[in-house]
Amino acid sequence: MLRKKAQPENSPVETEELIKVGNDLENPSVGAPKVNRAEPGCCRLFCEGFFVCLVTFCLATAAHVGYNTYYPSLSESAATANVPTAQKTAAVEIPFETAPKCTEAQLAGITKQINPAHTGCSEEVFKQECPITQETKASNPTWLVSYYSKRSDTSNFVAIASDCKNMFSVVAGSSPPPTGKVYCIVKDPAKAEEATKAMSGVAGLSVHNQALTRTGATTLDAFVGANINGTINALDLEQAEVFDALAGGRQQALARTEYVAYVFDWKGPWSGYGRSTKVVIAMLDKLGFTCYWAGMGKLWRITSCMYKEYGEAHKYWSHVACANRNLAPLLVEEMESLFDKTISG
Repeated sequence: MLRKKAQPENSPVETEELIKVGNDLENPSVGAPKVNRAEPGCCRLFCEGFFVCLVTFCLATAAHVGYNTYYPSLSESAATANVPTAQKTAAVEIPFETAPKCTEAQLAGITKQINPAHTGCSEEVFKQECPITQETKASNPTWLVSYYSKRSDTSNFVAIASDCKNMFSVVAGSSPPPTGKVYCIVKDPAKAEEATKAMSGVAGLSVHNQALTRTGATTLDAFVGANINGTINALDLEQAEVFDALAGGRQQALARTEYVAYVFDWKGPWSGYGRSTKVVIAMLDKLGFTCYWAGMGKLWRITSCMYKEYGEAHKYWSHVACANRNLAPLLVEEMESLFDKTISG
């Protein structure tokens, strides 16, 4: 910072001269002496300009570092740092038209049943006293079973699931059961083998165990691009897989999917700043998905039914289910109908 050079106090004579000059400036006359004001030197202007540029650069750098620190999985640089250039895919551009806003009556029904402003949703969430957790910590996708039971063509069914046991209940519960392929994401080999044996009993359905990684040739997008053509009927994902599927423009798999289900939590990958309900739902909305809190045969819409608490750091154990408005409009209708039925009960 530039400091003014200290000046000695004025003598009485100098003070009178200064007063006289001040009066002349306030009341100029023809004979008043002209006062020449010193113009700032080039060196001073250069230094001040350099200082302003330096401060601006530092603030911009700090903002960029802060974004990558607090939004790591939603940052392209962090998400694709170790991914070869050839494997990076362009961001998906989809015509965007969001779901209709919730009516006052619908919001009142949501508040009455799963109030997001409840203190249990923001304090000591591990106690599972949040109404959203109590209603959706377990999920039974009856809406999906109903949807596939109504479809005339359920051949060429393709699903990728972390919870293959849950996907099996959907396949086995539909009448007639879909035929096609289910890829079980391997985490626990014993559970994967158990699910594989159970699902292999469904006629016309082949089951494959598949390990996915966060980078390289076996990410969700890379695996889908290399092994699956056309539409994916269902993705049942865990916490980290949601962020991997959304981050860094790698959204090809999601853009081709009719239905996505995932787990919301306060720990693990969800613990990072910026990973709020509002942020993730907005990203899925832009890909065409309408999302709901998913319980035991019950649904509460999140998309276009936003509460301010969804944008805050409050997180609670729950399940979320989303249907693609572009690829599966009849499934959206099925889920919306169940939502209305849920809040009217």
